[in-house]
Amino acid sequence: MSISSLAAFESHVCLYEEVPYLQAFSVVVTLSKEREEGLLFLDSCGGKGANECGLARGRYSFIGFDPRSVIITSKGATVIDGVEQADKPFDVLQQLWCTMKKAPSAELSHLPPWRGGLGGYFGYELLHFLENIPYPACEMHDVPDMYIGVYDIVYAFDHALGKAWVITHGDASGARLSYALSLYRESFLLDVPIEAPLDELRCDFIPETFQNTIQSTIDYIYAGDIFQANITRRLYGALSEAISPLALYRRLRSINPAPFSGYVRMNGQALLSSSPERFLTMQDGHIEARPIKGTRRRSVNPQQDVLMGEELLNSAKDRAENIMIVDLMRNDISRVAKPFSVQTPEICALESYKTVHHLVSVVVGDLRDGMDAFDVLKATFPGGSITGAPKIRAMEIISELEPVTRGPYCGSMGYIGFDGTMDLNILIRTIVMAGALPGDKVWFNVGGGIVADSDPLDEYEETITKGAALVRVLVGDR
Repeated sequence: MSISSLAAFESHVCLYEEVPYLQAFSVVVTLSKEREEGLLFLDSCGGKGANECGLARGRYSFIGFDPRSVIITSKGATVIDGVEQADKPFDVLQQLWCTMKKAPSAELSHLPPWRGGLGGYFGYELLHFLENIPYPACEMHDVPDMYIGVYDIVYAFDHALGKAWVITHGDASGARLSYALSLYRESFLLDVPIEAPLDELRCDFIPETFQNTIQSTIDYIYAGDIFQANITRRLYGALSEAISPLALYRRLRSINPAPFSGYVRMNGQALLSSSPERFLTMQDGHIEARPIKGTRRRSVNPQQDVLMGEELLNSAKDRAENIMIVDLMRNDISRVAKPFSVQTPEICALESYKTVHHLVSVVVGDLRDGMDAFDVLKATFPGGSITGAPKIRAMEIISELEPVTRGPYCGSMGYIGFDGTMDLNILIRTIVMAGALPGDKVWFNVGGGIVADSDPLDEYEETITKGAALVRVLVGDR
């Protein structure tokens, strides 16, 4: 399908109905039985007390399915429903969105913020369409660099109010709404196994090699190339049994719940994220970023846990990492924000999750007139917390030093609504499944910010802390 053939889509017609509040995951499981391809779950692991970061950032969950159209970027080409497009990925999406956009409506303001539109993920390697940085001469992943669906059916859940809605677009007759309502009412809680599926994990960096890479990064810092770079390593394995991606996602959200989690099925592959980090949100022209830099493990001992949090708050190194990225995000957002509107209401605040403490800052700004969510994306993607500063040189060094492309990891997952509302995570704490049959690949990456006084061994051990929950998801406690 071409952009022009989607221009007739009646996105301005929005119908909705409140429905009984169900467990969002049970609805996803039911839908997956027959509507697996393109199934998208933007999951706050919701419900009061279900995550430790506060309800304000874990309030809503969304389900999209049966996408009207699918936009994929892979191996340098962007296609809409199999038809190749001439323009770059973000430009293709921007043109497509302009054919369907609608003005924000006060009549819908009581609904959760995503009421249909574009949803999916933007992989890290899309940076090569934004900056003149060559693709690295290393192993290429076989997962799309971008998978975005046009969702005209959305199930929206407000966990604070205990309410849910079925929302549809583009069908004034109500037939699409009736169809979506009937599927929702068929949902029920199904048991999904949560056994660990792998016997072992392998890593593309042995400890000594990774520490040498950290030292090379430090050398670049002392040479004056950069102030900071985020360096990652990949752990991977093969599935030891036929386990469904949704079963693995259930295990992930149970072991490592996070407010910006998500799940998408595409082309027989799957992306499973339990991210604690919001990249960008925008509503009514107000932009917010929440970069994370600084990590400590949680302790089962309450007194020790408090001490770990205090240690992080008082760490000059971690605070320096965080403030560098705040400056970078301020610069990126300033490219699309109204003059003097960029502010930093929070700097290096402590946020505690199930397995780790983090330092989190907040950068806000107001969008310039005549710009939209895609202008914001093109100015800021990928996020500074997973690249470094200065950003372009840091990305060049990452391409040089890391032995495999990152794929979806360190990109973003979320939505851009028909009305321009946007919410995207940073794809960390994320598992990629290349399939669901024995022998298929499964992998995830872990990394951290490197600065001048980083210690290679300490940085390696920090990746162990960050990856511990995902290792447990895949191989259990052994």
